[in-house]
Amino acid sequence: MTIGEKIRHYRLKKGMTQERLATELNLSFQAVSKWERNESLPDVTIISKLSHVLSISCDTLLTDNPLFQETALKKVIAQAKAMDDTVYTEYCKKIALLENALEKYPCSLELMSTLADAYSKGTEYPEYTVNDYCRRAIELYRHIAENTDDSRMKQE
Repeated sequence: MTIGEKIRHYRLKKGMTQERLATELNLSFQAVSKWERNESLPDVTIISKLSHVLSISCDTLLTDNPLFQETALKKVIAQAKAMDDTVYTEYCKKIALLENALEKYPCSLELMSTLADAYSKGTEYPEYTVNDYCRRAIELYRHIAENTDDSRMKQE
């Protein structure tokens, strides 16, 4: 989760508007808006006050939290699973969603598995052959098997 996403999350959790947060920090609401859209970052001199206003630690704001990643991954996976593989446009959107998520979370075995499953279901679509989805699925399944802690999936 980006700093902007964290700022937005904790601001909303406190029931604050961008305007109110900006006022507390003696800034314009446009500055807060840019942070939340990841167009800019808060100046280092304001991090402490920002953390205080949001009632979080500086560490929470500046470091990755596995809980945020897990929540974001579950949301993406649920969204992908809700898409209909039998509808070509939804299938394409599903693949794009999962590939983009995998770029952001390259270590998620669950995400890899979901993407590999999606690749495997598109046999009737041109992308299956053109983009070599079969090979990609096999590579993902192999990577999962080699890197999982689940002994049932380990290769002999």
